[in-house]
Amino acid sequence: MKLAPIVSAMHAESISDSFMIATDATSAPVRVSGGTINWHVFVFISDVGHIFFRAVRRHDGASIGALLQGFRGHLLSDASSIYNGLHLVGILELACWAHVRRYFWKATLTESTLAYEALSIISTLFKVVAESNRISKLSERDAFRVKHATPIVDTFDAWMKQARTRGGATRPDRNSAELRDQPPRCASSVPRRSAPEVAQQRLGARAAIVEERARQLDAL
Repeated sequence: MKLAPIVSAMHAESISDSFMIATDATSAPVRVSGGTINWHVFVFISDVGHIFFRAVRRHDGASIGALLQGFRGHLLSDASSIYNGLHLVGILELACWAHVRRYFWKATLTESTLAYEALSIISTLFKVVAESNRISKLSERDAFRVKHATPIVDTFDAWMKQARTRGGATRPDRNSAELRDQPPRCASSVPRRSAPEVAQQRLGARAAIVEERARQLDAL
């Protein structure tokens, strides 16, 4: 309890003075009489130099709203719906590229070509961040990121518009005649591939797509 006033001061200064706060949460069992109950622990990383944790009973909009009450800066988080209310009251959303990348990895099982195209662009963006971290002076680091990351993000935006068209073209609408005329398929009728076959397909597709995207980015 002796540390509680210090943590509270770090929390208060982060709310009042931060330009940006990054946050994420994980569930954690808390011991109670007769067993445990799940709480949720939020980590907050502020650009005024503070890293602190807060535990709440529920992972919902009311809880995060109370924790960030009074903050009007930029919030870096995942795309959980619990943050939606914060963005309606003036907190600017900064989407997390690590979470974006995670779902493209999951999509490699169902849309490998599109997923690996996205991953190749995102990996190029991460390389810019890694290179910029070698620059000690903050203003120079920011300038480096703006110069080198902006064209990659623009490329990703253009790719997204194109991918929506390509992805939609590969799937007929559920109410289309093409699907209505097909006999129903049971699970046993769908050919299954072994894990090595899936891994080999992923590696081959990724190598070809990364090579092609690298050539495109070099031409920017």
